[in-house]
Amino acid sequence: MHFIRQVKENGAISVLNEDNDFDKSLVYEYAWATIDTKQEQLMIYYREKNEEEVSLIKIYEYKVRGNVKIFEEKF
Repeated sequence: MHFIRQVKENGAISVLNEDNDFDKSLVYEYAWATIDTKQEQLMIYYREKNEEEVSLIKIYEYKVRGNVKIFEEKF
């Protein structure tokens, strides 16, 4: 799952109503957050203005609560 979030004044971003400490130097900038349910990770990416490359800034452990159902691939 992917999310675009603005970095809050305290340097955190909120994903699914959970704040994650991020980077106070990026306050009010936008970051891209990806939850990988298989790897149970939350990955935060940022792209500098006028840059083409996106940088992986931080990886958090993101435990999935409850049962995870594997979907059958149809494509």
